[in-house]
Amino acid sequence: MYKRQLLLWGLGYGMVSPAVQTWYLRAAPGEAEAATSLNTMMFNLSIAVGSFGGGLVVDASAAPDVLWIGALLLVPVALLVRRGWASGPAGGRMGFRAD
Repeated sequence: MYKRQLLLWGLGYGMVSPAVQTWYLRAAPGEAEAATSLNTMMFNLSIAVGSFGGGLVVDASAAPDVLWIGALLLVPVALLVRRGWASGPAGGRMGFRAD
């Protein structure tokens, strides 16, 4: 059971970096260096903020609580994703073209 979950997590997480980098590159055509730099900076900043927040939770409670808080944080993320899908394609926003 755990092997399947780990495989699913790995596949899902493995698609994050290329998808986000593609989004940045499409949002700033002709500015590949700046887009790649922004992608790298935000990725590392996200890791740092998440590590800091997780460390505060572990210091204040126990390590398993980090997992529950992470699960609770999925709720607003899921709502935002649903809202994004409901609004349809980007249609020219953020550098995307509606073809």
